[in-house]
Amino acid sequence: MNTATRFSLLGTETAFVVAEEARNYANHGLKIFPFHLGDMNLKTPENIVEAAARAIRKGKTGYCSNYGIPELREALAEDVNRSHGTRYEASNVAVEPGGKPVIQKFFLALMNPGDEVLYPSPGYPIYESVISFNGGKPLPYPLREKDGNFYLDV
Repeated sequence: MNTATRFSLLGTETAFVVAEEARNYANHGLKIFPFHLGDMNLKTPENIVEAAARAIRKGKTGYCSNYGIPELREALAEDVNRSHGTRYEASNVAVEPGGKPVIQKFFLALMNPGDEVLYPSPGYPIYESVISFNGGKPLPYPLREKDGNFYLDV
């Protein structure tokens, strides 16, 4: 079977390679902060475990709106408004299953084939991969280091 030629433009997910290396370091007693996957090794708070269990017992196990559960979207809008002085409504909020779908949708919405797109390097490998996949020209820019911290040099 032939696949679309753009399929060859997708890079590999190297974050899982890094995850294995981090696991090896952790197995040797080193403290690891696994930012490479965006999935911290923190225990889920008990109130969240209980809330999830209650929701499952109530039968809330099916699909919801593709924008997310309305009550959650409303609560998120209220929280952002309170902390940032904004005036968002639930209709301005979409809840996604992770960063990659958002990144892909962002490039589909704003990038045309041939556009040059800046992305941070080092950064997530998915940036370069999705830019290329959608026909863009990936242009990495370096992070700067000062006093042991990294920052963007805008």
